[in-house]
Amino acid sequence: MARNRFTHSLIWLLILPAWLACGVTAAADKARGVAIDPPKQITKNTLTDQEGRPAVFPAGQWQLVFFGFTNCPDVCPVTLHKAMQVMKQPGPQVAALKVTFISIDPERDKPEVVKAYVAAHGTGIQGLTGNLVATQKVGSEFEVVVRRYQDRETATPRFEHSAFLYLLDPQGRLVMFYPATVEASGITADIVRLAKAGK
Repeated sequence: MARNRFTHSLIWLLILPAWLACGVTAAADKARGVAIDPPKQITKNTLTDQEGRPAVFPAGQWQLVFFGFTNCPDVCPVTLHKAMQVMKQPGPQVAALKVTFISIDPERDKPEVVKAYVAAHGTGIQGLTGNLVATQKVGSEFEVVVRRYQDRETATPRFEHSAFLYLLDPQGRLVMFYPATVEASGITADIVRLAKAGK
């Protein structure tokens, strides 16, 4: 676990300069996450949902997006749990929120695997996968950092990856992202504030 904390701290230090170069600014006083200013338009891509159907991403609504893989032992379940906590908050803005999990391991994370995984974490999560090219293209737009390696004990593929929650507005623009230190209540407050402001 200590190694994972060190790795994710290192990934944060690596990725933050890239985001700053792309126009990330410190969030306003009332914001709990890191604001993207100006918001970054995400290209529409067709991935595959947990039912095996084509799904256009991003959808035309507020979305909280997370990249991970179903064999992740700790960070992914914790992050998805936080996303579910956000969905359980009161208010019409949060009620209209879609939580989207996108696999960074599409070779193993087939639709039926993703379906079982997101269902285990609660209702209302959309799970997306696809071919390697499509998923890597989406990940690159979010500046997701991924390192693949072989587990020495099991000889199975493992991943170390950036573990942010990303907030997209209904226009498919990335407006904010959240490191692990931000609580669900803070994310909720940002969504309500931005939605009321019409952003």
